[in-house]
Formats: sequence, C-alpha cells, structure tokens
Amino acid sequence: MPAQGEGRQRVQALTEDPTDMRFATVGFSVDFQTSGMNFIIDGGGSVITTGVKGDVLIPFGTRILAAYLLADQSGSIKLDIWKAVYNNYPPTDADTITGGQEPEISSTDKWSSGEDNAIMAAWDRDIKFLDTLRINVDSVTTITRVTLALVFINDIEFTPVRERVTS
Repeated sequence: MPAQGEGRQRVQALTEDPTDMRFATVGFSVDFQTSGMNFIIDGGGSVITTGVKGDVLIPFGTRILAAYLLADQSGSIKLDIWKAVYNNYPPTDADTITGGQEPEISSTDKWSSGEDNAIMAAWDRDIKFLDTLRINVDSVTTITRVTLALVFINDIEFTPVRERVTS
C-alpha cells in the first residue's frame, strides 16, 4: 500500500517460474499511483439537510483505497455513496457501494476508514471509466459543512523481474 504522501511505491514479492529452465522469476514489482477526490457538502451556515447532494462522473478506471470525512464542528452525519455506469444514470439507493459500512461521523468532527479492513472489504470499491458516484446524506445533526475525501489507486502496472540462473 502506498505510504501517506507518496505518489508511487514499488512493492516486491518473491515467486518462481518452474516452466523456464534458463531464467527464474525472482519477484515482481507493482507501481501504484494514488489520486483523490473531495466532495464538499455545505449547508450555508445551517445544519446540512438529508437527501441527494450531488453526482461525480469519474473519468478513469480506479479502485477506492480509503475514505475520510472532515466536518466543521463536532456532530453526527451519515453518508451513502451510490454508483451507476454512465448508461444507467442516475444511481439510486439500490446502487450503494458501502455494503452497510457507510461513512459516518458520530459525536466528533472526523471519520476515517483508515486501516479498518472490515469497512473497506464491505464496499464495492472498483470504479470503471465514466461511472457516476452519487452522494446522499442519510442523517445529520449539528454539522453545517462536511468534506468526503476518497483516495483512489490508479494505473496498476505489473512488471516481472527476471534474473538469469547461472547454475
């Protein structure tokens, strides 16, 4: 997984290629490039209302790595994210990607999926070229502005690393 603040990271893993007697695959490298999207919901000084707040067309294929919520003050808010391919726009509640693990601030001012594998494992995290994400506020108290930040992994490249066997 890319380290925070790094755009690319090389990951090494060991394996063997038993079908090639002259060369052995001693590892592989994968380059990950991360990007992000921020979606701001602003109540204009009043508590945010529930319902659909907007849509985002994603112009590339990717995978969601993590999600974060940042609020202007302590309170509670629960968002849902719906996804549809371009031809099936608009997405509805039936198209949720969160699998019952919605981003939710509860009596604080921030939330993170962080390293919680249970949260992200429940999500349908794969995004195809021109998928639409719809952001819906399920419930809210006190909060007047919140930012939903999604972190994506892009451009996954697989490169075998080969080494000549000398013996």
